[in-house]
Amino acid sequence: MDVQIIVAIISSTVAIVTLLITSIYRYLELKEVRNAERRKEINSKLNDFYGPIISYLNVVKALYKLFFSNKPQNFRTLTYLLDPNQEYQTDKGIVKVKLSEVDKKLLSEIIETERKIEDLILTKSGLIDDDKLTFGHMSSKAVSSQTINDTSLIATVLSHFRLLRMAYNNEIKGDIEKFKGFVYPRQFDIEIKKKIDDLRNELKILDNNKIVDFIHEFFKN
Repeated sequence: MDVQIIVAIISSTVAIVTLLITSIYRYLELKEVRNAERRKEINSKLNDFYGPIISYLNVVKALYKLFFSNKPQNFRTLTYLLDPNQEYQTDKGIVKVKLSEVDKKLLSEIIETERKIEDLILTKSGLIDDDKLTFGHMSSKAVSSQTINDTSLIATVLSHFRLLRMAYNNEIKGDIEKFKGFVYPRQFDIEIKKKIDDLRNELKILDNNKIVDFIHEFFKN
């Protein structure tokens, strides 16, 4: 075979291989840029919304544990505040609940912490992209002729916080049946924790597969 042809073939092959490697390099670099942007986005969600909100929720949970410690099993804070004279069936018979000064202080702190949660949700709503939080969920109770089945978890949580504040401040009273569907949806905490786990797992995968380090090491050698 003519030497010139061989040289041309080799040159073409080298050019093709170089082009291929360069294309792969650029593709991987772009992919790493996208991954870096996603890592930044995840960290922002965790640091600015999900991290703070789970901390607040854990505080509320701990305070409620103390608040509920001597209450009947079917005691619900919102409905109690709407009608403090309601009766509860217990193993010891029918009882009424009277809040102690400690209970009132705990409840005041709970409401204040819930206000912080509300402010966080309203100011950082752009970081919430979970359909289970922002779209309709199935409520276990109906509200008279209306229903909150199509109300999002977040909307139900915010409504609960506001109604609880209003009842605590004696701005609304009675009509328990109307507000039963707005007791705190425990599913909210579950979905928040699940979202945090999902984001942390995604971040771990991204951190364990940093492409740029591999690319630089490959071309250095």
